[in-house]
Amino acid sequence: MAAGTLVYSLLSLIEGIGLVLRIGWIGWLAVGESAFFIPIEVYELVEAPSLTVSIILVINIVIVIYLYRNRERLFRHHH
Repeated sequence: MAAGTLVYSLLSLIEGIGLVLRIGWIGWLAVGESAFFIPIEVYELVEAPSLTVSIILVINIVIVIYLYRNRERLFRHHH
């Protein structure tokens, strides 16, 4: 668990620095990081169905779609 938390924290740090510096590929990292949780939420929903997890899954899917469709506008590098 500690190693996973460390890796996720480092990924978030890289993403934060990349967003501040407006690095071009960081938009893909943001989309990927958001999409990473979808399989976990689906697994939780299959194992123990709940309204709360269903709502979280739908919200996460909407966020991933939004980030994907708007990645050029949200994450483009300004010259």
